[in-house]
Amino acid sequence: MEEARDECLLLRLDDEMLELVLRPLGGDLRSLCCASSACARLRALCLRMLPLLTHLDVSPFGRAAGGALRLARRRCPSLQSLEVADCGGVQTAEVCELLAACAASLRRVHLRRLRRLGDQVLASAALCPLLEELSVSGCRLLTDAGLASLLLTGTAHASLQVLDLADTRVSDAGVPLLARCPQLHTVDLSYAYEADGLRFLDTGGEGGANHARVQAGLTSVGLVHWLVGTESGALRHLSLAHRKLGRVDDLMVSLHRYCPRLEALDIRHTRLEWQLFLLVHLQPITPYSPSYSHTLTTLLMGSLAHSVNRASLEAMAHALPNLRVLDLSNHVDVDDVALVALENLQQLRDLTLVRNSRVSAAGLARLLTAVPLDRLRCVRCVGDRSMRALAARFSSCVMTWQ
Repeated sequence: MEEARDECLLLRLDDEMLELVLRPLGGDLRSLCCASSACARLRALCLRMLPLLTHLDVSPFGRAAGGALRLARRRCPSLQSLEVADCGGVQTAEVCELLAACAASLRRVHLRRLRRLGDQVLASAALCPLLEELSVSGCRLLTDAGLASLLLTGTAHASLQVLDLADTRVSDAGVPLLARCPQLHTVDLSYAYEADGLRFLDTGGEGGANHARVQAGLTSVGLVHWLVGTESGALRHLSLAHRKLGRVDDLMVSLHRYCPRLEALDIRHTRLEWQLFLLVHLQPITPYSPSYSHTLTTLLMGSLAHSVNRASLEAMAHALPNLRVLDLSNHVDVDDVALVALENLQQLRDLTLVRNSRVSAAGLARLLTAVPLDRLRCVRCVGDRSMRALAARFSSCVMTWQ
């Protein structure tokens, strides 16, 4: 009875005041749809507010996401941001029609794990002149042809800054086209999956035949062609996790030479040889060609071809003194003695250790005393009781363990 009385009092307001009450819902299409079902008057007011909608996330609609996209195409001409994730029923045509209707205003488009999405979506995105961020991770029907449509037609490539192609079929034939994006600073070309209780990347993933199909075709050859063709040196974030890239010596040299602003590098579960990585970074290129040695702050290097040890970590601390985030997972030679080398990384704030069985609570305590870590992740390293004691002793550090 009280709820009905409140609803009646709300409807006594005039349209102008009622619209002010509803305005906080203007960024949430689902809430507007719920409000519009109350009565004809609220429905009319909600429809009046739809053209003001600038951000649209239809992921909560699930199987009804296609209908939400069609409604937005008719009623929301000023969209700046679009989110669609894990909606298996969404069709390519529905997304393309919305992109075409809002092309003049869209800046951010995230289409994640949509298994039916085809290359036509990238062709439609190419016609968005203000597009700055595009994610199509987990859309496994997307190929080099779609990437060519995105970067060789329209004007989106000129404004594109963030591009997520993780877990797609893009190969050596398409990757060099990324050089056409002068402002591109973040690129994700990884393959994703879950292991050891940690989600390595925000892209989902499956194993088996799908893994082999997605992996095929992308090697260090295509990546080198892209980096050599890049003139702006704008790249700051690059993820290659879980990619089998073949020979990587030319790739490491190219990253060192052509990416002087690189801040984050994810090479987990690649075939990169750690010794080669150090050799490249300890050798200056020329006095006039700065490397990213002093800009790199995030290095995710779990499960490389060869394990690292204390000598390797000492060399790394010398070559990359400003590291703040480091992943040393699955390196069997990382023990308490090797952790001593990390004490030279006084900027280090985030450390991940997975299956580093030779690390003890005493080694971690010494490191935490010397380096003011903000976050420490330990999976299958140190026992639960020891980790609880460390968490109580170093309360300023957020610790997670398993």
